[in-house]
Amino acid sequence: MPEILITKNTHVAELLAVLNRDSPEWYGLNILLGQIAGIQKQLDTAVHELAEVRRGLADAQQRDHPAKMALQKAEEAMRQYVSGLREKLQRLKEAVAAGCKNAFAAFREKGNAALAHLSRFFKVQPILETIRSDAEKAAKTAEQAIRAVEAAGARYHEAGRNLRNAGRALSGKSGITETKPNGKAVRGMAAPFRAARSCFKGIGKHTEAALQRLKQLEEKAAKPPRIKKILRECGKQAERENRSKRGRKDKNIVPER
Repeated sequence: MPEILITKNTHVAELLAVLNRDSPEWYGLNILLGQIAGIQKQLDTAVHELAEVRRGLADAQQRDHPAKMALQKAEEAMRQYVSGLREKLQRLKEAVAAGCKNAFAAFREKGNAALAHLSRFFKVQPILETIRSDAEKAAKTAEQAIRAVEAAGARYHEAGRNLRNAGRALSGKSGITETKPNGKAVRGMAAPFRAARSCFKGIGKHTEAALQRLKQLEEKAAKPPRIKKILRECGKQAERENRSKRGRKDKNIVPER
């Protein structure tokens, strides 16, 4: 059953409702939430592919296919990665919801000024970095599983060719040198791993994009608001003009004799 989207969370909805839709904060938060939703969608698909791997494993065990051991090891590794990513995604959503709750509370206390530094409410960078790292490892594991299943299929065909050549040798026929490529069965066993690899890579891309958006929000918060910058520049200009006026006055004063 798919997880509930982060945008459906009450605290997230409350904060989005009070943010100015034309503000960088509203846009940045929406992009961040969209990337988290993308991670979840890819992970939901990976869960489906894991079920396909299990079906392929059951079929291979029933047929005593040489790829059954490779499938079993790959299924165990993939299950651990999927389970770990689901747990970390849940932590990420909880952290984002908590950040939105705190930001909304600050807004109710201090008004819009509290939302000018929105990034300080979200302590999610370490979780995102862990998800990215695990997704990269999971993609590599899926790639290794594909190679292992295909290698097992090749050994199966090699054994069959040797057996046929033994029979041909007994009947005085020349041996077969051409190796039969992997057939539908092996391709079917490897297919879920290919799809899962794509999902894990997708998770990595969404996570990287979320980290970049978070960085942009932090950089935005580090810069003084434009109105303050303008006022500061005006103050400096006024001070320079006052110094200039005082200098002209001093020159026009006639010393007493």
